[in-house]
Amino acid sequence: MADGSGVKVKTWYYSPKKLKQLFKPEFKSVKLKPIGFFAPPSYLETMMQRNLWLFKLMRFLEKQLTGFAWQGPFSDHYYIELEGVNR
Repeated sequence: MADGSGVKVKTWYYSPKKLKQLFKPEFKSVKLKPIGFFAPPSYLETMMQRNLWLFKLMRFLEKQLTGFAWQGPFSDHYYIELEGVNR
């Protein structure tokens, strides 16, 4: 359950693998990119403000070491690009 402005909302997140399965055979995955592999979650904002050096390190790592498809399932979010398959 996720908190949506004080209202509990049933929420789920599909993994890239599950999303690919749901769209088969009409679509194929052409790109998968992680978003937030090293970025700290928003609930750690106070801690990051107290430890700015840690936040800067995580930001550096996010910019330099992300972008590999294998990181997608382990990231906070991911970008997936699907392409229609011609029949």
